[in-house]
Amino acid sequence: MKHIDLKVGDTVPLDYKRGITGRKLDKPVWHPLRVAPGKELAATGILKRHHGIEAFVPTEDRQRTVRGQRITRTFPQVTQIVYAKFHYAPNWDVMRERRIITGVFCTGCKPIILTPDTIRIVRGLPTKAEELAAAREELLRVNAGERVRLVSGPFEGMEVDVTQAADRKVWWAVTLANGMPLKGEVSRDDVSKIGKGTTD
Repeated sequence: MKHIDLKVGDTVPLDYKRGITGRKLDKPVWHPLRVAPGKELAATGILKRHHGIEAFVPTEDRQRTVRGQRITRTFPQVTQIVYAKFHYAPNWDVMRERRIITGVFCTGCKPIILTPDTIRIVRGLPTKAEELAAAREELLRVNAGERVRLVSGPFEGMEVDVTQAADRKVWWAVTLANGMPLKGEVSRDDVSKIGKGTTD
């Protein structure tokens, strides 16, 4: 059905039927929806066929043997719940009349809106903060063969090659100008990354 945005004063065609969504929202919102038992995947498919809706249900594969043959089937991790992202205002009554959903989770009379981080957790993904922390940790990670600068201690300012790194400790080596080899061990916080070194 073609989407029509209506406002007070508009003339409505006699054959006009409300769809499952209405006006365009200022920003997309996620809602947890109730569906009939065993209808989670079907409801997700119906919702995804309508513009402006992204829907999913967390699933898991289960295997069983029937007459000696192993069969894998997909089941919802939690029954009777579907998560949907709407770009257009949901018409809950229409969705219920069409038996797509049985209801929507609410606080009082207000449908619950889920944060993007909550959706990521439901999907088994890291939150944005966790992604940023992991990216920062990877950026700061020191590996054997890298060149670092010592930022504290008696050799502060010296550039050395990392020979080993583990448990926030860094072992380093460098050959001085007179040809004398020098080795040491420091905390990860006592070095600053420069780039690739020359140590094998």
